[in-house]
This record gives sequence, structure tokens and C-alpha cells, in this order.
Amino acid sequence: MITLKVRLFGKFSVKVDELALKGLESSKVQELFSYLLCHRDRLLSRERLAETLWNRSEATQSRKYLRQALWHLQADLNALYPSTSPPFLDIDADWIRLRSHESLWLDVAEFEQACSFCKNKKSQEISEAQAGILTRAVEIYQGELLEGCYQDWCLYERERLNGLYLRILYKLMNYCVARLDCETGIDLGRRILQCDRASERTHRQMMRLYYLAGDRSAALRQYQLCSDTLAEELGVKPSKDTTALYEQIRTDGVIPDTRPMFTSEAVPVGTTEMLKYLLNLQDLLKSMQWQIEQEINSVKEAVRSQKVTDRD
Repeated sequence: MITLKVRLFGKFSVKVDELALKGLESSKVQELFSYLLCHRDRLLSRERLAETLWNRSEATQSRKYLRQALWHLQADLNALYPSTSPPFLDIDADWIRLRSHESLWLDVAEFEQACSFCKNKKSQEISEAQAGILTRAVEIYQGELLEGCYQDWCLYERERLNGLYLRILYKLMNYCVARLDCETGIDLGRRILQCDRASERTHRQMMRLYYLAGDRSAALRQYQLCSDTLAEELGVKPSKDTTALYEQIRTDGVIPDTRPMFTSEAVPVGTTEMLKYLLNLQDLLKSMQWQIEQEINSVKEAVRSQKVTDRD
């Protein structure tokens, strides 16, 4: 069976057996195909399609353009199925429908399916397997929907899918914070900030992660970046929570909030995940112990200096 592999994230791409499909070169044919893919499994009226894709043309002209684009799309797809029509495309005089089918792989469909697995789950409730599914969704998202297309319908879908992408990143980042996986959490934070520079909660989580990873200077620099970005983009200062965290980091007084990690919903269930969680917690405790020892040594030195001063 021929499998058509279509990517709409980033640049439009259609492949068959990893080879680029010849045809579908017209931008309007690509847009028609993309619209049908984004609205798969729905009956779409020809009139509505014509109005949406050729909204600057007269009704008669827009229907003509739709007929032409649809003919080219059918011709390009029929070349792959010489003995029958494409198994995922239904067309009649009034309606058009593109159906989900095993011979059609679509990155947007895979992405949305991965999102649906953890739709109503909090970060603390996600299992290791579910985190893997969400990570796969992040990998599929290789850029905004149909880069270079600025039609109204595309802008709406692009914003919707970008919102899903950000929600997955937030969920995975909080999952990493709860499990003290600093390196992965920081990488996820960078991805979020590439989409939303002024996401203060992301800056705050990255400050905490840098500090927990033992890089206080990076945590302080993250606060400065947050402050500069908020001033530039929104004309505001960091919130009290962000400033309070900055002061705690500056004075080496951060106490990790471990309470959510010990609830019945948050403790990792799998053996592998539990081991990773405990090893990360062990590293954190070692780091805290080292910091405490440094503070004790500083206080002892201050006490000795004070005694010498008193004798003099």
C-alpha cells in the first residue's frame, strides 16, 4: 500500500516512500490540500471552500478557481493510484471530504493525537510513558503551521496549534521541575521563550532550575533577561514572586518546594522513573549539604575573626 506522508509544520512537504512527490507545485493547490487536511473527516461545502480560499474574488470566479485547483489536486493524487481514486478523498457536486486513512500520514494529526492523551492531566499526574508521548509531540512540531501562508484560516489554525505546543512544553517543563531533571527542563524553557519571550513563569522556572543545577550566576542572569524582556515587550517590572525568587537566589537562600513531589499523585510509579527521581533528589541534597557547609565555614571564620578583634 502506498503511504502518503504529509508535513504541514514548517514548510509544506509531501513524500511517498521518503521521496518528494512530483506535482502539487501550485501554491493554491497546496493550500487547498492543506485546508482539507487540517479539516479532515469533515464534510466541507464547495461554496464555503471557495469563499474561504478565494475570499477576494467574486463568488462565480472563486468557484471556478476551486474547480481548477481541485482538478489539479485530483490529477496529482490519481497519479499515485492509477487503478482507483485516492482512498481518502470523497468528492461530489456539493461536498468535499478528506478522510483519515491508513495510507495517509499527517504530522498535524499525529501531534493532535499525542496532545489528546494528556489533555486533562496535571504535570504531577503524568507518567513516564505519557511524558514520552508528549516529548514525541514536541519533536513532531518542526515549525509553525505552513510557514509563508498568511490566509486568515491558516493564521487561526497556526495560533491554535502553537497554543497546544506551548501547553505541552509548559506541562513537560513542570514535570521536569518536579523530578529535578534540570537539564531537560532548561531546554524546554528555552523552547518556550523562543515562542513567547515574555513568559514570566517560564523565566522563573528557569531561574529555579539553573539554581538547582548549581549554576547560580546563570539563574541571576535569567532574572536580568526576564526583567529586560518584560520592560521591552510589556513595559512592566517582574512580579513580586519573581523578585522574591531572585533575592533568595542572590542570597543563596532558595529552599526547593518539594511538597508536590511527595503527594500520592506526584510520586513516580515506574521502577526506572523512581530510580531516576531518587538519584536526582540525592544530587540536590548533596548540593544543599555543600551550600550549608560553606555557610557554616563562613560563620566559623567570622566568629574567629571576631574573637581576634575582641582580644586586641
